[in-house]
Amino acid sequence: MVRYRQVIRIPKTLNRRRILNELKLIYSLFNQEVRHTLVFLASLKEKDWKLITHPWDNFFFHRLSKNVSVTEIIKHIAMLEHYVIDSIGSQENGAVLSTEGDKTLCEQKHKSLIACYKTVHEENLAKISNFRKSDLDKNFTFIGQPYTGIGLLWMLTGHHAFHLGQLRSMTFPRTI
Repeated sequence: MVRYRQVIRIPKTLNRRRILNELKLIYSLFNQEVRHTLVFLASLKEKDWKLITHPWDNFFFHRLSKNVSVTEIIKHIAMLEHYVIDSIGSQENGAVLSTEGDKTLCEQKHKSLIACYKTVHEENLAKISNFRKSDLDKNFTFIGQPYTGIGLLWMLTGHHAFHLGQLRSMTFPRTI
């Protein structure tokens, strides 16, 4: 008995719809993550923004940095999200993305940094909502790994969750 494998072909319109539904999911998850982060940051006291020392320094940046602060973590997140989202819409297919973004983005500290990050996030959401399927299908290399545009957006949601989870699990010293 000969068995034939059935090949299912997805019409382009259905594939486009799937991509757009996936983009809506990413948009929603990413927006929720950032909103939770902004609420969390608003709850911090001035002293909570100071340097984070062992054991967190090795955990936050994969042993690449020491003595980081909450401020530096938020600047890192804002810069990376802004750079990657901008690159998806502006870079050509096949581009190799650097790990550098605009280091002057959100130079403020503490409460001003929260307002800056909120503004950057709103700009990011506007860019995401204007992505075309061709943007999401582009191929990129980031930190030596291949990604599509949609893959980079998934990477950002994971990256944000990684740092949000670390920040939320920290115990900040409180005074009575």
